[in-house]
Amino acid sequence: MSKSTTSPVITPVSVPPHPSKRLEWIDIAKGFACLLVIVGHTISPESALYRYIFSFHMPLFFILAGYTFKPKPLMSLVTSSAKRLLLPYTIVFLLWHGMLALKSGPITGQSILSLALTYIFASGIDLETPEVVAVGMAWFLVVLFVARILFNIAATAAQRSKKPLAVLGILSLTSLALGYSLGARLGIYLPFSFDIALVAIFFMYVGYAAKQLDLFSKIESKWLALPISVLLWLVASSNSSLELATRAYHNVALALIAAIAGTLSVCLAAAVLSKASHPAISYSIKKPLLFYGREGMAVYCMHVLDWWIAWSSLPFLVGMPFSNGIASIVRIMYCTGFVLLLRTA
Repeated sequence: MSKSTTSPVITPVSVPPHPSKRLEWIDIAKGFACLLVIVGHTISPESALYRYIFSFHMPLFFILAGYTFKPKPLMSLVTSSAKRLLLPYTIVFLLWHGMLALKSGPITGQSILSLALTYIFASGIDLETPEVVAVGMAWFLVVLFVARILFNIAATAAQRSKKPLAVLGILSLTSLALGYSLGARLGIYLPFSFDIALVAIFFMYVGYAAKQLDLFSKIESKWLALPISVLLWLVASSNSSLELATRAYHNVALALIAAIAGTLSVCLAAAVLSKASHPAISYSIKKPLLFYGREGMAVYCMHVLDWWIAWSSLPFLVGMPFSNGIASIVRIMYCTGFVLLLRTA
């Protein structure tokens, strides 16, 4: 009697005691996406670039989170994820919203309640029902925390079946449908941006499945695959839109394709760049992107706190051509400078 085969899913007991070596192409891809986050928050929403950046830059983080994900015992994952994600979230929340509360006048019971709701709902936009002030860009940290916990639970449950990867895929698609229905269709916005986390689980599954099936390594000619994936991303993103923080999903199927194709394009380019050895390319492109990828949390937190500056309307940029592009560069330099300062302090 032949043995039955199962999909390759890593179980909690098989997690190695020490973290594996970092993959350069993943850090490069994260670094590029980190820069796109800053650019996307600086340029005008009417800019032609805006749609294309937002089509994949946040899904990319969730897909890569799934690619590097290893199931763990639940409490161990909660503890480690809280330190990595909820602690920075709490710090930037107190620095930003705490400061705004102090500037707005005396602290009252109503202002404390408003702060608590902002913290708990972790919404990227203001909500009307219930009335909640947006937490800002820090929403991503909470969503990633919740998505990691839920994905771990789903992966562990799926492991009990004969085809765990397929079962996990079904669970992830169900999660996507539920999150989309709640946030985009019904306008039900849950605490901790739970509805967005349900959508993020699908993107995590895409990365996780790609890792388990070793799909990325099987693309032998990344140079040939890159223009194909870019073309697919451009076509799909030109006919759809996706903005997770605002629960804006236009033409959902194409939006998902655009998110995956855009992520694949960046990862393919990152894989090619990771093998570049020419000093000019290494020092001008590769090493800076590695820096932003490895210091992504610090850069992101600094970016979350830089909203007090009206970057696109800085006095020296008024009337200047390509002002949004220059403002993006200045904003990146600002965040980079503070991160370097903190690292050398």
